[in-house]
Amino acid sequence: MRRARLATESRKSLPVARRKPIGTQRRMVEMVSEKTCLKCGSSEPDVRFRAGRRVCRPCTNQQEQDRVAKKPGGKKAWNQRRYQRDRAGHLRRATAAALALRRDVIGHYGGICVCCGETELRFLTIDHIYEDGAVCRRETNTRGGTRYYYWVKANGYPDFLRVLCYNCNLATYRNGGICPHEEERLKLVA
Repeated sequence: MRRARLATESRKSLPVARRKPIGTQRRMVEMVSEKTCLKCGSSEPDVRFRAGRRVCRPCTNQQEQDRVAKKPGGKKAWNQRRYQRDRAGHLRRATAAALALRRDVIGHYGGICVCCGETELRFLTIDHIYEDGAVCRRETNTRGGTRYYYWVKANGYPDFLRVLCYNCNLATYRNGGICPHEEERLKLVA
């Protein structure tokens, strides 16, 4: 009776994350706070080991890299096989990341067309104020799209960019640098 009470008392005093079942018994015992890696021999805290492993994470990662490098074609072929296994999932994640980046960049510049006031994200794009977009993309070695949005964010959102809707952007290009909305406003003022 005394023995059962001690086991129960010590179990109650442990935090839930520090308890684990042993074998078929339902009583809980304290987890080991440090383990010794079988590969490198270093003593590391439990968090440096994956669940149920006796090799630390750095050694496990190195083993994985060595295993992948030995396969035919190396890491590139391994990545291609991994991509083909979950192509739909990869494309879904990449699309979501690109949309989040685009939303972030356009939101930084106000999220509204400076010419006509359009706010629908699907219609908005980044425009170069000085009409030098091709030169800028050549210098930055980006073709536009997601790569360019990454460049804009990495370079601290440059001041020579603004948000326009696609209609205003194309009309500005075809109309010699002035959007038809601006022409109408200038006629009303004059």
